[in-house]
Amino acid sequence: MGRRNLEEMDFWALRNSLETRQSISSLGAVLIVSIFLNAILFLLVYVVVFEYSIYPNKEDIYKAHLYITIVLSLFGLVFGLPFFYKRYEKIQYFISIIVSQNLFGAFPLLFALFAFGNVYGISQNNLLMITRLALFAGGLVFVVTSVRLFLLLKRGEYRADSRKDKVRKKWEDFVRGHLPVFIAIGVGAVFIIQYLFRIIPIANFDIFIMGTLCILIYMTMLFVLPEQLVILYCKIRYESFNHNRKGNLKPFGFKTPKKKKKKAYKIR
Repeated sequence: MGRRNLEEMDFWALRNSLETRQSISSLGAVLIVSIFLNAILFLLVYVVVFEYSIYPNKEDIYKAHLYITIVLSLFGLVFGLPFFYKRYEKIQYFISIIVSQNLFGAFPLLFALFAFGNVYGISQNNLLMITRLALFAGGLVFVVTSVRLFLLLKRGEYRADSRKDKVRKKWEDFVRGHLPVFIAIGVGAVFIIQYLFRIIPIANFDIFIMGTLCILIYMTMLFVLPEQLVILYCKIRYESFNHNRKGNLKPFGFKTPKKKKKKAYKIR
């Protein structure tokens, strides 16, 4: 297959979620709920595992994350209201990406790192190494998933009537299609788990399990991020990925008519 530029039809299957779980009204409700989730998870992280953790520069992290969470909660309140999200749909989707990554990416990762900082005998150097491994694994998942998604789009796997657009999911197709991502997640998880086994005593096995699960949740969010960014791109590029004032998706191939400029007549 020769090189070709991606067209609107190549992103067809990604529109499906915009009609249901990622419609502007659904995202509005999610953003309102996220205000309470932000508060709950913030308390969980910074009350349960923060106080006795020896993680370096934790106070600076606390202050920065507090400000970020407050700002995201305010944006969630604003873009959870129909008056705003019907007028600024693209901004609403952008905010929803950051909010979801904060809730299920940043909070689990910080919970794991602070929890490991409570383990007796662990050093700050150990914690920094865990952080580097987690960031490397997350970056690897993001890059591999992004490349995989781009190749699928180039092959037309998300076009109308493609296998991605149909609701048939056989196990072998699922595994084969996601194999590179599974390998990336597996490689990152192996490095992290091996290192944790060396530095965390068996008496703290509960912290080991809990922290590992939180890091896997964080990596899962980086698996989702490329598709979120592609949909945001489609919202900016194509009108058919946006909703009208009634909350319905605009027709495929829809283009906003350009206003005709009034001719200026010279007075002689």
